Amino acid sequence: MGNVELMWKLAAIMAVCNLAGSILGSRMALKHGTGFVRKMFLGVVLVLIARLAYDTFLR
Repeated sequence: MGNVELMWKLAAIMAVCNLAGSILGSRMALKHGTGFVRKMFLGVVLVLIARLAYDTFLR
């Protein structure tokens, strides 16, 4: 039964971090505009492509 309690604590921490990230992200998007959102999106996509290439060819 101890593991179930640990999972609930982990889920609560993840939920709080998800909420904080969405609030921070939406405030930054509203403050900096579409150019900022576009650059952040492209940055995340490039990181994901690099990770996929690493996992595919170098692992």
